[in-house]
Amino acid sequence: MESQNDEQLMQKLCEAFKEARNNGKMHVDFDEFHKQYSELEPNITLEILKKEVQKGIIEIDNKLIRPTPLGIERCKLDKSLYS
Repeated sequence: MESQNDEQLMQKLCEAFKEARNNGKMHVDFDEFHKQYSELEPNITLEILKKEVQKGIIEIDNKLIRPTPLGIERCKLDKSLYS
């Protein structure tokens, strides 16, 4: 079961993906995301994101967060931009 923090953070991550996409990026930098969107401790933010990785919603590589096809669907992102 997802906690309220998990759900709020995922909503913020979706916003961050949309904003990044508008700026021509296919990923969100963890440090920037944490600074701009998360009101939680960095470790808590990372723990929540790791849960999303396990669910297959996102992937994290070198501190860059990218949506998976499942994440694209969950965040209602335009699939054609990520093909």
